[in-house]
Amino acid sequence: MAKTIIVLQGVGNAGKSTTIGMLLDLLIQVGWEEVEYLRGQRGNVNFAVILKHGKTKMGICTWGDNIAQLNPYLPRFSQEQCKLIVCAMRTRGGTVEYVESFAKTNGFVLDRIPKNRTDDPANYKKENCKVAKQINQLIEKEISE
Repeated sequence: MAKTIIVLQGVGNAGKSTTIGMLLDLLIQVGWEEVEYLRGQRGNVNFAVILKHGKTKMGICTWGDNIAQLNPYLPRFSQEQCKLIVCAMRTRGGTVEYVESFAKTNGFVLDRIPKNRTDDPANYKKENCKVAKQINQLIEKEISE
């Protein structure tokens, strides 16, 4: 299995953090166990956590609006030997450059998942859930290889 960073990429207020929170709930349901909660309150939209499934570790961080928010967690996930990292990232600017550089320097493959903003509030939860399931399927594929 290649070390992989799955990035949920989109503009501000597109629901990236909310979607990653839904993903965390899905992962717990399918057997991922929490190893360490690094930051944030359970149930809050912003958090950083390390999970484990079998021998595979994964780091998840919802922050991604600026480098200062990501910088404490990506290196920590790598240090903790996480084979998978899930994080949020804007569409351009400093976080894009930081994540791309971090992936290259640390031997991670970068897999971008677009997260579009929905203008219809009725579809907000449905769209976020759809993307969370898409990421979960990608994770299942990665750990089965």
